[in-house]
Amino acid sequence: MMTLPEGAVTMGRETVALTAAAARGVVDAQRVLRDHCLDALREKVEADALPEAQAHALEAMIWARMAASHGADRDAIMLAACLAHLAEFWGYDQEGQLLGNAMLSEALAIAERMAANGHEGVGTILPTLGEAVAPHILQQAKQIKEAVDAAC
Repeated sequence: MMTLPEGAVTMGRETVALTAAAARGVVDAQRVLRDHCLDALREKVEADALPEAQAHALEAMIWARMAASHGADRDAIMLAACLAHLAEFWGYDQEGQLLGNAMLSEALAIAERMAANGHEGVGTILPTLGEAVAPHILQQAKQIKEAVDAAC
């Protein structure tokens, strides 16, 4: 029978408890899990273990999306950051890079929605972001924002 080191068992129990709480909608648990994934992402990037880093980025995006669903600006910003990171990994602004384009478009749509809701900090960077990406990304972001606005 294999035995695990005490730290692994403790972390496993903590993760299970956090996951259960996050599944019940506890936003603080969702944030902790997102942050754990972002820490693991940084460690893997520093170790040049990019496939593992992207797995952590995907998981971070899921927890960030759950936390952002509660409506706090800081969670929306974290979700946009996770999406932008994934877009960078998968590529964007070129034909055939559909997943990266979709991720970047959603990140921009989040920024546009926050600016429209009066978040000044985000509003000041939107023109720069708009100049940095292709028009089809901006158009897709506009469509995403309109769909979200219509649903709310």
